[in-house]
Amino acid sequence: MYKVSWSDFLCVEDIDFNNLETDEISLNILKKLVLSGRMSLLDRNYKSKQKSKYKATQWQLIIRTGNFKRYVLTLEIVNDATLLKEYVKIHAMGQTWPEIADNMKLVGIKDMEIYLWGYRAFLIMDTKPDFDMQKDGEKWSMLPREKEWQQYVAKFQKVDPDSKATEKWVAMDKINL
Repeated sequence: MYKVSWSDFLCVEDIDFNNLETDEISLNILKKLVLSGRMSLLDRNYKSKQKSKYKATQWQLIIRTGNFKRYVLTLEIVNDATLLKEYVKIHAMGQTWPEIADNMKLVGIKDMEIYLWGYRAFLIMDTKPDFDMQKDGEKWSMLPREKEWQQYVAKFQKVDPDSKATEKWVAMDKINL
C-alpha cells in the first residue's frame, strides 16, 4: 500500500474519494481506474518528457515515496487576462523548455505544481530531503537557459525581470495543526 494525496488525481464523479475512510489505496486499484478511463492523470510540467514517450494508460502516475522536502511559495501575476492565459499556456504539458525541466531535476526538485487563484500563483515544490533553497537555488540559477527563462516569465509576474526564481517566489508559512 502506498500513501497518495487525492489532489494528485482528477477523478470521475462516481468515485467519491472524500468519503473514503483511509487515504491509502493499492497501486493495482489506481492502475485499474486509470486503464478503465474512470480516472485521468493531471498534466505535470515536470513530467513533460514522459508524455512524448508514454500514454497515460501506460501507468505513469506520480506516487510520492520516500523522503522529500516540500516548499509552498507564492507570487503575483500581472493583472492582464491575455498575459494570464499565456502564462498558463507556457506552463502546460510539454510547453516548458526542456532545459528548465532538466535543471529542476539536476538540483533535486522531484515535483512541481503551480496553482492560480485570480492573479496570484501558488507553487508547490517537492525536493530531495537535503535541498537548500539558498545553496541549490544559486546553483539552479546558473544552469543552462535558466536566466533566459526567468527573464521570459517575468513579463507575466509582478517581479524584477532580472531576479532569480528563488528571489521571485515568496515562501509561505506552514500552519501545523
